[in-house]
Amino acid sequence: MPNDLDKLQGAWNISSFESDGRKMAAAAFKGSAIVIKETTFTSVGMGGTYEGTIALDQTKKPKTFDLLITVGHAAGTRHRGIYTIDATKWTICLAAAGKTRPESFATRAGTGLVLETLKRGRSPRQTTNGEPKATRATVTKARADAETPLTSAGAATALEGEWAMVAGVFNGAAMAQNMVKW
Repeated sequence: MPNDLDKLQGAWNISSFESDGRKMAAAAFKGSAIVIKETTFTSVGMGGTYEGTIALDQTKKPKTFDLLITVGHAAGTRHRGIYTIDATKWTICLAAAGKTRPESFATRAGTGLVLETLKRGRSPRQTTNGEPKATRATVTKARADAETPLTSAGAATALEGEWAMVAGVFNGAAMAQNMVKW
């Protein structure tokens, strides 16, 4: 019988996303996915690409996981979470900020918790035979493509370049500072 890490291998498309008690519109995470290959993950979409390692403990109740991000703006951070998995659905609740592991599959305002439901699927970086091909080369190319100016002719505009979020509004409410930073 396969263990949970075996069950996770491949691509998982995000089908619902909630943060700090607020559900995100499907258009915001359309095309977003997490690809698991052995003990590594690549998360693509929603404004960034992240890579790292995943460690599971399926003996705990609820089952737990840790994501150690090694590539992306949050490199060097560890996100602790809980999960459930079956053949076609993976549900995770994780602490996007802080060191406290969630105790239940729910979020509330100001907690920094994220609840995601993922469905077995294909990511844009997956071949037709089901094998993930998200390599460092494709991630590097994606980063280079993202840094290419949006205009192909003329001088750079005042909006081109790198920007950091300092505040945000989601569904009419100010975003928690930990989510803005994330």
